Order: sequence, then C-alpha cells, then structure tokens
Amino acid sequence: MEGRCGRWGWAPRARQGALRNALSPRDGATIAFSGPGAAEYATATAHRHPSVEAVVVGPQSRPSRTVDTYVIAEGVPEMKDDALIAELRRARQWTAGRGHVAMVCDVLRPHEADDHDHWDNVQARVLFGGGIRTKAEILDVLWEAGLALDDVTTVGWGYSLWRCTAVATLATR
Repeated sequence: MEGRCGRWGWAPRARQGALRNALSPRDGATIAFSGPGAAEYATATAHRHPSVEAVVVGPQSRPSRTVDTYVIAEGVPEMKDDALIAELRRARQWTAGRGHVAMVCDVLRPHEADDHDHWDNVQARVLFGGGIRTKAEILDVLWEAGLALDDVTTVGWGYSLWRCTAVATLATR
C-alpha cells in the first residue's frame, strides 16, 4: 500500500489499527486474512496481539486446520456477488462452521451518499462487476453464503467490520 492514495490507497493502512482492535481475539486464537492487503492486516494484528497466530490465505489455499476467525480484509467492492458468496463460503469452510467470518467493507447509504460515494460505486461496478453494496444487499449475500450477522463495528474511513457466524444450512441460489 506504499505510495498510493485514493479509495484503495492510504485508507487500508488507517483502518488497520481500528480493525485489529475490533477483532479482539482471545489468546491463542488463529485468524486467517484474505484479499488485497491481507498481509498488512495480518502483520498489524500479530503486532497488536502477539499471542494470536495471523495467517495470510491465498486464492488457492486449502484449510489444513480450522481457524477461529476468517477475515476478508479488502476487495469486497471488486467482487461480483457470486464471487463474494463463494469467498464467504470458503471462509465458512475454514472456520468449520464454528468460528467467525468477517469482512471489511463500506456500505452504500443512498440517501446519505455524496457524489464521491456514487462515483466509487459506479467505478467498482463498471471495472469489476461488484460495487459498493447497501446493507440489504450485504445481508442477502451473507444469507446466500450461509452466514448470519452477529455485529457490525466501524473501523474508519466509512468502512465497517461485518462479523458473522454460520447458520445450520446453506441457502441455494
């Protein structure tokens, strides 16, 4: 993230401190991070919580053991719904349906959004096919992935940490 500014530049670095505090892991917990910026988030979390094992997960990684929390650190607006649902289901698999799945994302609030918010949304939709989702759209994606929302914590720069747990059965599309 060095040397970049704008929507996907300095903001992740600024959110790291709030995120590592919002996770509040127990001693000995294992947290997996995926997505762009995963290494930075993992490093910041391990530095803040030395008793926690922070693991960076790549797109082809397979779980060798379960983790307590799986965090999609960045990249949610760039993912189409099907890709995000697949990533959330993969996260659910890493936690063996017992841990937390979390994602860092911003929420489009149409009635509060300014020109920059709408431009960011259009840009993400056109370039990547995803977009900044409304709360209802995020809840729909979570449901499709077999997750129920536990809580939402603000982590800065308009972003939130959405923490979820697995529901008994997966929704089908």
